[in-house]
Amino acid sequence: MPDVIIKLSQLMEYVLYDIEENTVVPLIKEINYIQNYIEIEKLRFEKIEVSINIESNIDDVMVPPLLLITLLENAFKHGGINNQNLKIKVNCKIINGSILRFEILNNFVLSQNFNPKIGIGLKNTKKRLELIFKNKYTLDHKIKFNYYIISLQIPINNED
Repeated sequence: MPDVIIKLSQLMEYVLYDIEENTVVPLIKEINYIQNYIEIEKLRFEKIEVSINIESNIDDVMVPPLLLITLLENAFKHGGINNQNLKIKVNCKIINGSILRFEILNNFVLSQNFNPKIGIGLKNTKKRLELIFKNKYTLDHKIKFNYYIISLQIPINNED
């Protein structure tokens, strides 16, 4: 339990102090935030497999704060079978030194109650992407082989 309190403390510290009014933050801090979030979410699931695959050097990459977490939150919210046997894979890659590709795959059971128009998380993310990047981003999602896949590509700022 003390580990959970430390993770929660780190989440709150990042949101309250590290971000402040910054329009961009180091991607590595966003990844750390995501890892802490995952550790806390693991308490809710009986069986869970989560992997984070970073295929590029992200040390100097800057991104808007708290942009990626919504995509992960949806994976936890809609993934798994009755909140059991959840599998999530996070892929992060820099393309041509100027584009961040952030992708999340989670197992998904399509039910009769599934309505992709419900919820505000992705709507708000799209609005935020449009405000920040205009038409210079892509956000795609699909269901393939019982996996929900969401892929975001945004231009990145490298710290110089």
